[in-house]
Amino acid sequence: MSTQKTSTSSSASLAILGGGNLGQALARGLVRSGTLQPDQIHVTSLHPPSLDALAEEGFPVGRDNSAALQGASTVLLAVQPQQIVALVDEIRDDIDPARHKVISVVSSVTVAQLRE
Repeated sequence: MSTQKTSTSSSASLAILGGGNLGQALARGLVRSGTLQPDQIHVTSLHPPSLDALAEEGFPVGRDNSAALQGASTVLLAVQPQQIVALVDEIRDDIDPARHKVISVVSSVTVAQLRE
């Protein structure tokens, strides 16, 4: 049985879209460095059960990228290159340039490609 927190934390300031190894490492690193608390980082994945450990550590997790964006001021794209087009298409209408800073750690994808 999953122990995931799926509600968006009102204090979340970072959405990590892509909760694979890199996304999880970045989330934990930000907490270890004292930059953010777990409840300020919402992590999403197409495979939410892979996020059970993060949920147990206090991170809001789930599959809903739009929900993750609602409480975020910064969005970190951490998916595999072959997933980026589908992700950007999914969240395009949810990104508010006046409110969201978007950072990508997706290899081989330029900022210009993300804007298209």
